[in-house]
Amino acid sequence: MKKRKLSALAAVLVMSLCFASCGESGDDKKTSTTEKSTALASESEQSVQEQSADTSKKFDIEKPETVKALVEKIKAEAVDGVVALKFWCASDDMTFEKNQIEKFKETFSDPSFEYKISVVAVGEDESAGKVLEATNFDNIPDIFSTNDYDIEALAKAEMIVPVDEMFAETVKTANIDTSITVSSYNNTLYAYPKTSDNGYFLYYDKRVLSEEDVKDFDTMIEKSAAAGKNVYMNLTNSWYSTSFFLTAGCDIRNDNGKQIANFDSEEGFNAVKAMCHLAEKSGKGFAGSPGTIGDNTYISQWFIEGTVSAAVCGTWMGPSIKRALGEENVSAAKLPAVLMNGQQVQLHSFGGYKLMTVKAQSKVPFTSQLLAYYLTSGKPQFERYTARGLIPTNKTVLTMDPVTNDPAVKAIEDQRPYSHAQGEVASGMYWSYDLGELGNEIINKKGALTDEEIREGLKSVVRSGTTAVW
Repeated sequence: MKKRKLSALAAVLVMSLCFASCGESGDDKKTSTTEKSTALASESEQSVQEQSADTSKKFDIEKPETVKALVEKIKAEAVDGVVALKFWCASDDMTFEKNQIEKFKETFSDPSFEYKISVVAVGEDESAGKVLEATNFDNIPDIFSTNDYDIEALAKAEMIVPVDEMFAETVKTANIDTSITVSSYNNTLYAYPKTSDNGYFLYYDKRVLSEEDVKDFDTMIEKSAAAGKNVYMNLTNSWYSTSFFLTAGCDIRNDNGKQIANFDSEEGFNAVKAMCHLAEKSGKGFAGSPGTIGDNTYISQWFIEGTVSAAVCGTWMGPSIKRALGEENVSAAKLPAVLMNGQQVQLHSFGGYKLMTVKAQSKVPFTSQLLAYYLTSGKPQFERYTARGLIPTNKTVLTMDPVTNDPAVKAIEDQRPYSHAQGEVASGMYWSYDLGELGNEIINKKGALTDEEIREGLKSVVRSGTTAVW
């Protein structure tokens, strides 16, 4: 899909506009943002603008002349006085994104047309699959969020378009370099970076555990057991349990869509032994399964009840953990070390970004690009952080309070050297491997697996992947 050339109007805009990271301020009562977060967003609006003012090739979409010019381009896409588009986002994000879309509609309003923007709950974990499998382009949203590892497949299939040239340089300049790299394919920017926290680390109750305690799993389990609590890491979910195999040095990679995974190896054996070592303490300082209620519910419920002292999860759980414990009692750290092959070894993880993309077949291509740009620009990124606890990619916002003082930000950065880009590790086929079933067996037997059972379990994992139909 070739890039569209800038129109004369667009060229004039590029030359005349200077800043684009902030949208119109508004009442956030419709979101889950606390009064404190709303105040922070309001107080920081000027700071976002001032700190970004020295960056070239940026738009100021609050300037009346800029808004007027952009509205004219939106107006050209109206059909019978209506600009209609579809938008997908995760269910947890719907309230926030709907509120931001209302601000967009107010900013770029005109009496000659109305907006009809439908918002549907489809998360990043399934959006790309639905788009790639679609047989009717009308069923595909004009804008959808996705994970960084989906960009190559979407671009190759020509299901998404490159970021409009009007916005591309601003996006590249405003966001951290790695987020731009994963948003690109063949050196072309295809997505708007939204958050930098698509991975996991450790949240913990600092009344129970110290900074020193959380450096290794064994100490955490010992201290938690003494306090009548558990440390939680879901060993029955392959997204998390892959950590042990990456830590052990297994050759797991996505080789141009071909999945490489040598689970049935000495490295794989060492990984399972490390998992078994933790599972031996099930119910006595360690919890390795959410049962039937799911990770998020488990973590929220048991922090409220005081059953867990720490949990391996991500920023999406930050707000609920802070509500459960009190913000002053919550801290975060990189993943702890685990006992593996007789040594304490730093645990690895998946890591990545969440992005916003525009479909190739949109009937309102400019409006879709502008809305995607607006929703991922500086001010909405800051407000998304204060409302949802999601870590920004915008360079300016990352230097602002309270982001810089958030222990989760530091935890993500400390974990980053040990995190693996999901797209480089896992092809679509990867999730056919029954690592979750192996984890269930480890938890159910409380780690009491013989060496023979471990090796047979690894053979079973390999068979589950190689016999999958894709």
